[in-house]
Amino acid sequence: MKRIVSAALVFICALPIVLAGCNGTSREALDLMDGYRADERAVLEYVPPDYVPWEEWTDLTGEQALEDYDYMWAMLWKNASFLWLLDDNKAYTGVDAAYLAESAYTARREIEAAGRMSRSHFAELISKGFGKLLGYGHLGVLGPEVYFLLYQSLSGIGEGVSHGFYHRYAGLLANRKSVEVYNRWREVLKEEGYTGNPAAGDGAVTVSSKEGIPYIRVSTFSYPDEAALKEACGQMADFCRDNADAGHLIIDIRGNGGGNDEAWINGFVVPLLKKHTLYTLEQMSAAGPFSTYLRGEIDGWGTQVTEERADMPEGFRYHGKSQVLYRAGSGYTGFKGRIWLLTDQAAASASDAFAAFCKDTGFATVVGTRTRGGGYASQPVALPLPNSGLFVFFEDIAGLNEDGTCNSFTGTPPDIETEEDALLKCLELIKNGG
Repeated sequence: MKRIVSAALVFICALPIVLAGCNGTSREALDLMDGYRADERAVLEYVPPDYVPWEEWTDLTGEQALEDYDYMWAMLWKNASFLWLLDDNKAYTGVDAAYLAESAYTARREIEAAGRMSRSHFAELISKGFGKLLGYGHLGVLGPEVYFLLYQSLSGIGEGVSHGFYHRYAGLLANRKSVEVYNRWREVLKEEGYTGNPAAGDGAVTVSSKEGIPYIRVSTFSYPDEAALKEACGQMADFCRDNADAGHLIIDIRGNGGGNDEAWINGFVVPLLKKHTLYTLEQMSAAGPFSTYLRGEIDGWGTQVTEERADMPEGFRYHGKSQVLYRAGSGYTGFKGRIWLLTDQAAASASDAFAAFCKDTGFATVVGTRTRGGGYASQPVALPLPNSGLFVFFEDIAGLNEDGTCNSFTGTPPDIETEEDALLKCLELIKNGG
C-alpha cells in the first residue's frame, strides 16, 4: 500500500453517485445525473485518450470544456467506488447524492455560460460542482505540483506485484499533451508568485520535549523527492533511537495532510515495532473499466472474492481483506514504553493510514479527534480528461472501517476523543498514569 500524494496538495474537485432523495433538487439536475449514469462510456472497455499535441497553445472552447465535464462524470460514476456509499455516510459529511446532483448541474450551467476558458478556470468550475464534498476520498483536479510529484514517484517504482499498475498509471501521466498543459500551468503559478508546498522540506519534522516527554511533530509525509523523503525518515528514526529508554513518546500529526506511507513506516514503525504485526484492511470496489484498465481484472487483486460478503451494496463487484505483515527486525530500537499519536480532522491520506494502523494494531494510543480519512484506500488513481489534458484524482477502492462506515467519509476515530487540545489531554493522561 503505497500512497504517494497528499490530499492537501491536490487542486480539489469531486464526483458522483447513485441518486437517493431529491428534496430541494431540481428535475433538471436529477435528469442530468441520470444521463451520466446511463452514459455508455461508463461501461465500455477503457481506452486512453488519443492525445495529439496542438501546434499552437489555446484555451479550451466551451464545447471542449463541456465534453470533458460530461465525460468526467460518466467515468467517475462507474469508477469512484466510495461515492456509491455517499448516502449511507451522510451523517458525517452532510452531503447526499441529491445535493451532489444539484451542484453538478449548477457548475455545468456556469461552464455553458463561460464559453472559452483557461484550464485553471475550468479546474475551478469542476471543483465548484462538488461543494461540501471537496477533499473527501482524494477528490480533486491534479494541480501542477502534485502532477509532477506523482509522475516522478510512480515512474521510479521498480519491479513488484503492482508494477503493472504503476507502469500503466505512469504511462497515462506521461502523455505529451498533459505534460505540456502542466508545464504551462506551473509557469503561470510561478509568475503569480507561488513557490510550492510550504509544508514540505525544511521544518517538516520538529523535535522537542513537552513536560519532560519526548515529542515530535511531523507536518507532512509528502516530500519533493526521494532524498527529502529519506532525510525526513532519518529524522524520525533518530528521534526514536535517541529516546529508546523513555517511558513515553508523543507523535503529533495534527494538520498533516498525508503523502507517502513509507515515511511513517520507515520513520516510526521500523524503529518502534516490538513484534511482528498483521494488519488487515477491508476494501470494496465497483471495479469499473478504468479501474480494471489500471489494476487488471479483479481475480488478480488478491485475498477474498465478492461472494464472501453477503451484504455487498449494489454496484460493487469486488470485496477483499488486504493483509500486510509488518515485521519487527534489525531496525528496532528496543523501545518498550508507550507511544501516543495526536490527530485532528486535518490528518488525511497517509496520516489517516498511520492513525488507523496505530489504533487497529495497538501500536500507539490515538488521542484527539476523528481524522479526515483516505487512509484505508489503495493508491488513488488519476483519470485523464481528453480535451483539456487535466487529471481528476480519486479513490477507486473504498476502504471500510471496523464498524462498516466508509473511511473516505468518516476517517479514523481516536482511542481517546477530546474537545480540548490533544497535546494537553495526552500530557494529562500520562501524568495520571494513562
